[in-house]
Amino acid sequence: MLPAYRRIHLRLMAEAPPENSGAIAAELVRVLGEYGEVTVTEDGPYWKIPEHLEFNAELIPRGGTAECFDDLSKGSGWTGTGDDGRVWNRAEEDFLHPALRWASLDALEAPFPPRFNADDLVIIRDCQTARDGKLVGVEATVVGFSPPSPDVWEYLVLPVGRELVEDFAEHELAPTGRRTEAAGEPMRISVGRDGEITGVSQPPTR
Repeated sequence: MLPAYRRIHLRLMAEAPPENSGAIAAELVRVLGEYGEVTVTEDGPYWKIPEHLEFNAELIPRGGTAECFDDLSKGSGWTGTGDDGRVWNRAEEDFLHPALRWASLDALEAPFPPRFNADDLVIIRDCQTARDGKLVGVEATVVGFSPPSPDVWEYLVLPVGRELVEDFAEHELAPTGRRTEAAGEPMRISVGRDGEITGVSQPPTR
């Protein structure tokens, strides 16, 4: 049986004028749609390289995440191993579209979906971590999450009025039904076998 939560995220850079963005996005939807359900967002010129257009794609594979992940990254130009993330730079072969020059690929799989997503607003419940940090009842923004280890999703949240993120288990957070105005990419969080967060990485930068 396939895990209930399967996601592959692609961040893509294309060398093209802004007026070509819609056509490129449509082609990305067509090609990635062969792998499963896909959503592609157009994010406009990349701030570091204005002649590049940025796209982000969220793919729900029809089959297993690992198989889809490997199939997408089987050509030349890829670096990285495992499912911790792979990066592609334009080499001899095209990837998805002739205009693409750079791509990153990340996969996430879990037996059940998270209750919260990046940019959700939550309330921090009464727990030891909240009491220690004087955060009981404080509203916070979800900035990232990690897969269950072993059966509880872990979240990084940014409490209102604070500059540092804090980590909480799913049951230590309550929903508000609201989201922040500006949505962004979630951070990737690594969790050890003991349940401790062992690493945090921002969305890839170039």
